[in-house]
Amino acid sequence: MATAQTTKPRRRRRTPAEAEHEIIDAARELFAERPWHEVTVGEIMERTTLSRKSFYVYFRDRYELLARMLAPLRAEGDAVMSGQDPRETLKGIARIYQANGELLRALVEAARVWRGFTEGPIERIAGQIRDGIAAGIVEPLDADETARRLVGMNLFAFFDQLAGRPDADVDALVESLYEVWRRVLYWRPSS
Repeated sequence: MATAQTTKPRRRRRTPAEAEHEIIDAARELFAERPWHEVTVGEIMERTTLSRKSFYVYFRDRYELLARMLAPLRAEGDAVMSGQDPRETLKGIARIYQANGELLRALVEAARVWRGFTEGPIERIAGQIRDGIAAGIVEPLDADETARRLVGMNLFAFFDQLAGRPDADVDALVESLYEVWRRVLYWRPSS
């Protein structure tokens, strides 16, 4: 009785660009199936016709692989953001995220604890927004979604402007963020 064995396709010579593309395609498939932090270099390479060692010819580690996979999306996003209409720009960026969800999710999952780190503050801010709505000092809005957006904006600004920059102007950044929060939460339509 013969048993079926799964074997890797026979190795063949290819250009460096073809090999890199093969690795990226295999990684993209795996990221669509499982979270980034669960995918190993070995599993990626099992889906290629290359040896495991070949991975390190093209990439230092999984982080570099992910960065290279994201580079075309970054370029696409930059192109969309050069538009003049803010609504169309947001739609264009949203479509990039929609079309590349697994890959962009891998970027977030690379931080492994990101959600656990952000959910507590988001819940606390949402509660404060609900309290403000109940007290009549905040216009009615979706407290959970608003808190998620505002906290996300803050975290991005902190990482972008402060992380690793001991000489950064904290006060200027805080004033800028505070102004956005104030306008979102305490804005009143003209009568």
